[in-house]
Amino acid sequence: MVLRFPFVLATPSACKSIVPRFVACLLLGIAISACGGGEDDPPPTTEDSIMLGNENQYNSTASLDIPSVETAPTDLTISWDALDADLQCHDVELPEGIRNLTLLRFEKSEAEVAERLSGEPILANELYDVYYGHKTQGESTSAKLSEFATLTGSETFDVDESYVEGDITYLLIALSNEALGVGARSMTFLRPSADSLVDEVSIAPGCGMLDFSAEFQEPLSVPAEGPWVLDWSEVEVDGQGIPTSFAGVDRLLVGFYPDRDVQSIEEKIFDIELDAAPLYELELKGGMSANLADARERESNEKFSGFEQDTEGTWLVALTCRACQNPQPILMTVLEPTAP
Repeated sequence: MVLRFPFVLATPSACKSIVPRFVACLLLGIAISACGGGEDDPPPTTEDSIMLGNENQYNSTASLDIPSVETAPTDLTISWDALDADLQCHDVELPEGIRNLTLLRFEKSEAEVAERLSGEPILANELYDVYYGHKTQGESTSAKLSEFATLTGSETFDVDESYVEGDITYLLIALSNEALGVGARSMTFLRPSADSLVDEVSIAPGCGMLDFSAEFQEPLSVPAEGPWVLDWSEVEVDGQGIPTSFAGVDRLLVGFYPDRDVQSIEEKIFDIELDAAPLYELELKGGMSANLADARERESNEKFSGFEQDTEGTWLVALTCRACQNPQPILMTVLEPTAP
């Protein structure tokens, strides 16, 4: 699975039941619908269902070291022509790889904002004012601060009035998607100062800004020959130990990692979708259970038929919420096939 590290804004009621696992689930009312999801007809829980518990849930920690640039309080020229790697150290193709810029203002220190982005959610009412953004259309690598506008485009960013020295923290985010807050690739704090003559800012590559680790807990025993109906209704927390309802789960992934042990997967946690061979996926639209037999291999579209492989390795299963644009799986565990 390719973990995405987006920045999404949400009202308290919009995503509080699916609180963020890395970057705060903030969402301005327009994206409330993004927190739905599930399977059309999830299989019912039976005595053969495989129950997951909190002991199977992985643990994760995250922190951000966001660069800060002191600039003149002027109409900055912002460029991202050097942004060739994202927060996961994956390549960014320019110019098409960056399609949106976001400018957010907070009445918090830079350290407080960075800490909250990697932990408890920042709510929309904690922003100093409205969201400003600039859609690049994937065709440019620079923009002026005065080109930023509100979501509807009804109001442009007033540099003279709104980009001034003081107690406000300015956070600039480069994203891979035109949708609000989707797919953060890099971040930069801007600090206007009357003593600075800097009028150009280059957004640095995101690689190195994120310190993220994951640790798998107790493997989940599954029958080698099936049935494989997984039920996660008894899991109470996400990967950060934060209570979750799983309301936004919209995809199940199950992958095999040939000749890999658990520790080696933890060490390359950003690449778990890239490294799986094979990788099966199943679209979900509701419920708290799913049948692995309905998952299809990404390349061949063949249905999952069992755990038998020609080599030793490790199986994982993960639940993700793409609509909520969460950077890490809501649930992830190692599967341990057992003899009939």
